[in-house]
Amino acid sequence: MNAKEVGEKILEVKVETPITKEFDMNYGQKDKRWWDSIASSEDKKSAQQYHIAGRFLCGYYCGGPKDCKICNSSHSQCADCYKTDYKDARKGVDLEAPELIYKDGIRVPEAFIWIYEAFRLKTDDELKTLCKKYQHKRKILEEDRVEWERVEKRIKEMVTNA
Repeated sequence: MNAKEVGEKILEVKVETPITKEFDMNYGQKDKRWWDSIASSEDKKSAQQYHIAGRFLCGYYCGGPKDCKICNSSHSQCADCYKTDYKDARKGVDLEAPELIYKDGIRVPEAFIWIYEAFRLKTDDELKTLCKKYQHKRKILEEDRVEWERVEKRIKEMVTNA
């Protein structure tokens, strides 16, 4: 899958993520949360699904946030990166591979916790342990990451079988 396909599939997933919501409300990013502005009313408190999908789609359409001509690296308009096909906004960069976005473009614990919970990559006990470990940290350690191949496989399985 390319980054666009990953982002679109993430938006298709319909699952509850109560562990992520609680962690995000208590310890997640506090300001510049553009993803909350596009979430449905019941998801306003924790819209990590939109945040993560936006990262993949921005990587596809704009070469990633650093090169994005839509939000000009300020991320103030990131919500627009996935609403419309902005191929003209790209600066001639190659399509960013989804595994690179996963590895380098997603850093915050609440995003990883959502991925692991939504795609059932970790048990509830494992997720709660991660939540406790990352309560006051803003970057997840490599040792706590699930490898991209396993994430991609679960995305395909869950969206295809939905």
